[in-house]
Amino acid sequence: MQKEEIAYSYHTFMLPFVFEGKFKEKEPWKCKNFQLKTTKEYNEYIYFYKHVQDALFGKKCDEAAISKYYDYEYEEGSYCIESKKGTFVLDLDGLSLRIFNTNVAILAFNFKNTRYYNQNDILAINDFGRRIYPQFLGKNFTVETKDSVLAYTLTLSIDDKEYKEDFTRFDKVTSLQDNQLSLMPIFVQELLEYNFDNFKNIKPVIDDRMFVISQYNSDALSHSLQTLNEKETYSYTSDDWWYKYLFVDGDSKTCQNKFMAKKLIEESSYARWIELGTLFGISRYSFVALTGSWYGKNRLLPHMQTMYFQIFSLLLAYRASIIKFSDDIQNVTSKSKNIEKETQKLYKNYLNFLNKLYFKEVTAQEQGIELYNQAMKIMDIDKYMKDLDNEINELHSYVAMIEEKKRNKQLDNISVYGGTFLFASVVTGFFGMNVGSNNNFSPWITYPVIAIAIYSGYRNFFKKGVK
Repeated sequence: MQKEEIAYSYHTFMLPFVFEGKFKEKEPWKCKNFQLKTTKEYNEYIYFYKHVQDALFGKKCDEAAISKYYDYEYEEGSYCIESKKGTFVLDLDGLSLRIFNTNVAILAFNFKNTRYYNQNDILAINDFGRRIYPQFLGKNFTVETKDSVLAYTLTLSIDDKEYKEDFTRFDKVTSLQDNQLSLMPIFVQELLEYNFDNFKNIKPVIDDRMFVISQYNSDALSHSLQTLNEKETYSYTSDDWWYKYLFVDGDSKTCQNKFMAKKLIEESSYARWIELGTLFGISRYSFVALTGSWYGKNRLLPHMQTMYFQIFSLLLAYRASIIKFSDDIQNVTSKSKNIEKETQKLYKNYLNFLNKLYFKEVTAQEQGIELYNQAMKIMDIDKYMKDLDNEINELHSYVAMIEEKKRNKQLDNISVYGGTFLFASVVTGFFGMNVGSNNNFSPWITYPVIAIAIYSGYRNFFKKGVK
């Protein structure tokens, strides 16, 4: 009998990006219509409100769908991270792409770790595995970056293909000066390049890091962090490892103030189940869980891979969509033509986003409500939405001002038209149209008078700038 393989941790790296045009479905990408075939799928579906189900679980992969979900079909795969902390090989456990109707998408890599149990290895996997381009460059370009936060290489292997990113394209000044330099790693380019008309218009929307969903199964560590100290405070609130796991620090803590670090941990931890050995953490770049080995495998993992994955897919879609709308507003205001039409289109898309994708609450489950609200707060979603709403209103006021100026211009034009021929009308009305036939006025006097009137109106017409 073959011994069951033990998974020490699970890691999902989520890459939100914006794109132009349309996604073209090509093998091995396949659009997946959601169907309730298993109890796992039922539990995932019934967890959410009806309007959220409509956004996440479309029954058809058509243009009317709020979002479309694609699976990458493969037999086997792996992800190799070579870094200053060592080499780590993870098993590929799923590859998916969700396309939202706001022209944002989320590419998700699911990995299973069956080789590395050490808690510092888990930190290194999350930190180095999520980097998609150099955060900074030193005098020797990526040499200093790789000595700090960047992996030496990231290699995605799928069936008989291998895609290796070594970041060497950032080591040339000529490459950096090229505005077409893609920030996407090689393996992402290879996965998506033929599905978009212009892959170089695809841009990541967070920064150099993918969002991390991680679950670490460790009986000893979860027990350690749930203990109470002499001040009746749980150990996790001052634990350095938990801080680094929560905020995805692979090396030293990025906060070297113990009081500030404690405050950040308390704000970002979700400890409802701490005395049962399960602890969650939320940051702007992560959703992590620490739990015991049995509970992690048999209870928590299905939730992490389904309901919680969907919740953070929505949150990332909000962030990406907000950024894209802000960029669209800037593009509209920089145009000199068709600004009213472009604004109308943008506002329609914005209302569609508000009504069909942006939700204040997604589930009736107490834990889901608490996690969602905490994540919304930590990721500043409400603040960004208020800022976006102000930008939309300012754009609307700007366009209204332009339209008002046009209306006033049209009224001026009407006045100019009337003034142009007013004198000529008076003259012809007074003398009659048959000048010189039945009156005593010579055409040699009348015609020049009419011509002068028309010429005066003509000059007035163009001085006013009538268009």
